[in-house]
Amino acid sequence: MSNKKVLVTGGAGFVGSHLCERLIKMGCYDVYSLDNYFTGSELNHIDGVTYIRGDTKDISTQGKRMNII
Repeated sequence: MSNKKVLVTGGAGFVGSHLCERLIKMGCYDVYSLDNYFTGSELNHIDGVTYIRGDTKDISTQGKRMNII
């Protein structure tokens, strides 16, 4: 069975990066992060997460492009 795909908005921020970390540690999710990096930082990136630079107003377009929606 394949992993469930999870999209975390703001995954490069403080709260979002901790959520990404927890989901990766659980081991049953493919984790994607959509972030515009207004307050987030690449320093918060977690190994195993696919990061997408973009805005939530484009979530449908970004998700379809990455084949996660």
